[in-house]
Amino acid sequence: MILHYLKVAWRNLLKYKVHHLISVLCLAIGIVCYSLADYFIGQSDYYSSLPDAERRIILRLSSKEQPYDAGFTVEDISRMEEWSVDGLTALSVESYSRSTEVSVIDHEQQERPFIIEYTAVNPYSFRYEGRKLLYGDRLPEHPDEVVLSRRFARKVFGTENPIGSIVCLLEPSIFRDNGIRQFKVVNVAEEGRLTEQEIDCYFSYQLVTDHTLGVKSLLAEDVTLASLNSNLQKQSLMHKDGAWTASAISVMHQYNQMRGVRLMLRLLAALILISALINFLKFVFQMFYNRHREVALRKCMGSDTKGLLTLLFAEVFWMLTAAALVSLALTEVVVSVGRQYIAQEDLYKMSWMDLKDIYGTQLKNYLLLVLLCLPIVYVPVWHLRRTGISRQVIGQGGRHVFRSVMMWLQLSIAVFFVGSVLCIQIALHCTFDSYSPLSPEEEEQIIVFQPKSFYVRKNLEPMLNDFMALPEIIGKISTVQYPQTLYSIDWQNGKQNRKVEYVTGSPDYFDFLHIPLQGEKWVEDVGDVVYVSERLNGALAKDSVPSSITLEGKPYRIAGVYKVLYGESKDTVRTAGSVFFPSREYNYLYFRVAAEQDAQKVMDRLEKIYRTYIPETLPLEMRLLSDNKHTLNGSVAAIRVALAVLAFISLLLVILSIYSAISLDTTGRQKEVAIRKINGATPKVIAYLFGKSYFLIFMLAFLTGFPLAYLLVNELSESGAPTIPAWQWGTLLFVFILSVVVLTVACKIRQVMRVNPAEVIKRE
Repeated sequence: MILHYLKVAWRNLLKYKVHHLISVLCLAIGIVCYSLADYFIGQSDYYSSLPDAERRIILRLSSKEQPYDAGFTVEDISRMEEWSVDGLTALSVESYSRSTEVSVIDHEQQERPFIIEYTAVNPYSFRYEGRKLLYGDRLPEHPDEVVLSRRFARKVFGTENPIGSIVCLLEPSIFRDNGIRQFKVVNVAEEGRLTEQEIDCYFSYQLVTDHTLGVKSLLAEDVTLASLNSNLQKQSLMHKDGAWTASAISVMHQYNQMRGVRLMLRLLAALILISALINFLKFVFQMFYNRHREVALRKCMGSDTKGLLTLLFAEVFWMLTAAALVSLALTEVVVSVGRQYIAQEDLYKMSWMDLKDIYGTQLKNYLLLVLLCLPIVYVPVWHLRRTGISRQVIGQGGRHVFRSVMMWLQLSIAVFFVGSVLCIQIALHCTFDSYSPLSPEEEEQIIVFQPKSFYVRKNLEPMLNDFMALPEIIGKISTVQYPQTLYSIDWQNGKQNRKVEYVTGSPDYFDFLHIPLQGEKWVEDVGDVVYVSERLNGALAKDSVPSSITLEGKPYRIAGVYKVLYGESKDTVRTAGSVFFPSREYNYLYFRVAAEQDAQKVMDRLEKIYRTYIPETLPLEMRLLSDNKHTLNGSVAAIRVALAVLAFISLLLVILSIYSAISLDTTGRQKEVAIRKINGATPKVIAYLFGKSYFLIFMLAFLTGFPLAYLLVNELSESGAPTIPAWQWGTLLFVFILSVVVLTVACKIRQVMRVNPAEVIKRE
């Protein structure tokens, strides 16, 4: 019998294929949004899942002169371990993660270089952080021992046991005070927190004398946090600038402070899912109500409530299952696109996103939706069971209160999303409207190369000679920062103290990128000469000293004035302009390819040359200038597209909801329209008959959604993001959403106006 209901439900769904396919897609997007938010929050909520979560504390260091939280030093840890403080147990020590370059010598004495992320810890931190050890309980006992992460161990050694292998430091600047360059692998640890998913090696904290360290501990069971802080105030740590004292806060207190942020993230993700769920449930219910005669026939044939419920739930089940399957494919696409476009310097590399775990989260949410829909689908069945057969055959009107409330909720969500996205898009456009004097074709002919590896730099000179020997390469420049990732320093002149953006590069930077420049063009590598942008030069001219500038206390001579740096935001209010420091130092190289050559093929040739010097274990950081993936501007562009897609999906759901509702109204009230037309009703009267309720729903939704979007705009304004006046974007939003509603409603009203009254009366 269940198979029968599934077949009937499938046939009913096929009658409105396009609408249901769109509903499935929208519902799948809602499932993906909520599942990713749910997964991310679950990953970040790590400490609450550990034992004794309420007794976990974080130690902070402060003084009377500097009350802010400061990091601990290695000397501080040594002194604290000698304290006898009631309530303070063993200390968990850990530094912030950093990157470096190492070579790994395996059991076969093969040496391979890698770029790694590392942190410095003490043995107790493995237990405190819940890091599981894969090869016994052996922990580092000496500074020249290291623990690998499971991910890095599998990457280097595969399934082999790495215990006893050697990790050698290649960068001379790291751990420079102790002289240790080789470390023996003593164990492998599972990654714990979300922030640990990129860690490759765990070194001893005793090596990092120049790092600031974080300290955590467990509060003794018979001691309160207040009494512990009282005991800590009796101890002090002497620094060069005076005495510092430690204090403790609860890890869960810090977590609870972020509870509101997590709740807001869940709510925003749930809005799309709720809107999609409302849309498809409402349409399924409407189609179920419209099948009055089929339902009446089933009742006459003896179908009970269970049968009708199974019939309706079968349709819902098909929709939810299809949406869940589509969401799996969308998740694969979203994660792949995210790994391509998110700037790795600013965000995690997304390797923490385990697709198996995400799929598990989606399966859990799918089952919850199925269970949630089970009691919901009983409502229309209960309503129909209470209605007489004759009324089902004849059909009935109604106020459709529930349907109207759901449309109001959907439209409110759409107003909020579209309004918020409009403001955010304007703010991002104004903030990241970067300057580029190059044409798209010229950007396609420039290759960007980042030799950030120490191993690469050792072999860089002969490699560059081979690069420049290619006839396709006709020019080269170097910069210290990639211009689309600009940093800030203080500039001071007189009483002014503002921020400027800066880039360091070779003197032919401006000619290479076609940036207009006035002044000296070939300044050699000197320490007291800079170039400034036109906007910054104008600000200096107000003080009547346009020939010099003081940057962080050091005077510089202005050798020239350029328009804007490549990639700089042209009209940003965050800074007074930009500064260019001429220098031969670099960490980026730009190669210009001849116009008649294919830059992609040239890049393939460069890669072959690169691999003759560099092993496969080190990545090749090379791309075309036009490819802005993994840059700040690329991330911003991806965010803008994602926000626009979410706003479009929210608006599409509203359009489908209104269209299905007006379709139901016009279909069910054709007899009424025919009688009104016979009695002389004009098209204006008929349009008012159907349109007034939708206009009222729109006004209520706008009055609900617009204030919420306005609050978000105020937050953006207070944070310094540029926006347009509220009345302007509010008017634009009102007109846009109203136009969408009017066009959707008018489409069906126009059809019902063309109904022939005689045909309707004859059919009835």
